Amino acid sequence: MKTKVYANLEWQHIGTVKEAGNLYADGEWCFNTKDRAARTCNSIGRGRSGNYYIIKINKDDNRYPYTGDNAVVGQLLVRVGEQGMPVPLDEVGRLHVEAGWDLWLRINDDFGLSDNDGELSLRIVTPKMAAYDPARTNATNSYGDPIGTQYTRDAAGNYVKIKP
Repeated sequence: MKTKVYANLEWQHIGTVKEAGNLYADGEWCFNTKDRAARTCNSIGRGRSGNYYIIKINKDDNRYPYTGDNAVVGQLLVRVGEQGMPVPLDEVGRLHVEAGWDLWLRINDDFGLSDNDGELSLRIVTPKMAAYDPARTNATNSYGDPIGTQYTRDAAGNYVKIKP
């Protein structure tokens, strides 16, 4: 099974799932390099820069591969089989997959993929792996913090984690 999915490619055949588990996609990709700071996001279409804003997709906008509930530009889409119905990861960045599923993945973007770049690293965490190392099941951002961690910028422009 391939371990990366690229922002500048159409549907990518990743392979067949060997053992059931949760699929995670780590890292960030960009869906418009002309406005990189505002258009770089993670697998669920959320960015970490101060000027990133979520671009929601209307349910009747058929230009996008996925327009269902909570559809946003930049999110990772998964389908089972070449003609399967696309679905996004859940709000914490995971999707349960079954053994034998033939996976196809891509970014949810309608404006052409030539101005995209970056990739997400894929991993499937099986129940056995989760029992052995529970930390592997926790989706993290590029700083290694849990998804949803909030940051502010210091005077030098660096991101500083906001303490709860």
